[in-house]
Amino acid sequence: MWTTDQIAKYEPATGQWTLFDLPTRGTEVRVISLLEKPNIEELVFAYARSSKVAVMTFRSEADIKAAEQAAARQ
Repeated sequence: MWTTDQIAKYEPATGQWTLFDLPTRGTEVRVISLLEKPNIEELVFAYARSSKVAVMTFRSEADIKAAEQAAARQ
């Protein structure tokens, strides 16, 4: 989704798309790479116009709840 400043995820089982806003506007993302490490999958992409590289980490609902609970304890 080159000019929308968003990354889209498609779930084939449900036929649904999820859109994620990128933190920088005017990105024109052209290069996307999947970085796979044990138990971690990340998207790495370059912003052509702003000379930035961004990393998006996929987290499950359980990961998000655990992070929220940890933040609430602090």
